[in-house]
Amino acid sequence: MKISSKLIFFLFLLWGLHLTHNASGSSDIDHLSANEIPIFHKGYNVEKHVDQATQSEVLTYYVRTDHPAAEVIEFYDAYFNGIGWKSSFEICQRHWDETAVKDQYGKLQPQQLFTSWQSPKTDLKVFLWLINRLYLKGPPNEVLVKFQIQAGGDR
Repeated sequence: MKISSKLIFFLFLLWGLHLTHNASGSSDIDHLSANEIPIFHKGYNVEKHVDQATQSEVLTYYVRTDHPAAEVIEFYDAYFNGIGWKSSFEICQRHWDETAVKDQYGKLQPQQLFTSWQSPKTDLKVFLWLINRLYLKGPPNEVLVKFQIQAGGDR
């Protein structure tokens, strides 16, 4: 009799945990991590870490692509729109920061594009920076892709 009551108690406990998880409206996508963000198919030197200071996750990698890296932006628009996240900016407002001029040594500084998406179900937000490294040391047409995943939407 003791074995069956323990089994029944255990089954009710599992059932209760299942109901609690479903009632909270949680899903795996609402708790997106750097491990779940897909890497663009040409990406290399992938690094992922947690930034304790900002309580956020960071994903960085490089990709060789022609400026303005439209295929990378389209790749992530399709991904985030596909999981129901909304862009924080109108697409027409996204643009490369072309204001960079020569530094004190006469070398052009990198150009940047910033955009973000957020989950309509949670306060989770993803920030994306594309930094064109065309004018820096290293391979030509190299773009640094940097994501920051953070709750609360603050940068």
